[in-house]
Amino acid sequence: MPQIKKQAVADAILRGASRLFRERGYSGTSMAEIARAADTSTSNIYVYFLSKLDILFAIYQPWLDEHFLKLERDLEQISEPANRLEHILLTLWRDLPAADNGFANNMMQALSTACPNERYDPGLLQWMVKRVSALVRTALPSEHAGLAEDDDLAQILVMTFEGFSMNRQLPGTAPTIDPAVRLMVGLLLGDAASSGSRIQPVQVTSIR
Repeated sequence: MPQIKKQAVADAILRGASRLFRERGYSGTSMAEIARAADTSTSNIYVYFLSKLDILFAIYQPWLDEHFLKLERDLEQISEPANRLEHILLTLWRDLPAADNGFANNMMQALSTACPNERYDPGLLQWMVKRVSALVRTALPSEHAGLAEDDDLAQILVMTFEGFSMNRQLPGTAPTIDPAVRLMVGLLLGDAASSGSRIQPVQVTSIR
């Protein structure tokens, strides 16, 4: 007789896994620990999810989507192209890697330790690249729009985000983000956009 899936059980598994990933990291969390946090058995987890990686994917995309929605609301209040680009890059390279105790690093851990038989969904990376590409296009003035005609630039920005997410977890290697952001803005908009400037935090208010 097939087991009946209950949404409450799936939600408990995701809540427990999310807390453990934030506290211990993906590599430091076992399926048995997730089962205990969800008040269920390890075998019952596999009724709902194929693997620990599958659980992380179910948590990670909504987490990313929440942060991208906030970024989009922030950008509604920023009109200057250089400031818009700065805010996008600071979010990708500084704020996202640091958010929720470095939660983004869980995906880096997961992909670097995944077994061949674990399901990897490339759609998540493609989704993020498309989202970043769309944001960058809204920040570039018309004379520089050609830089974002395809997704190559967004691919570079996302790969850099992944690098900052990994580096943040290594002792003594926390990078200084501002110079990298100034350099990238200068490359995209021309040296005049960043020459002699110092990036200042852009004040935004939440729009509900």
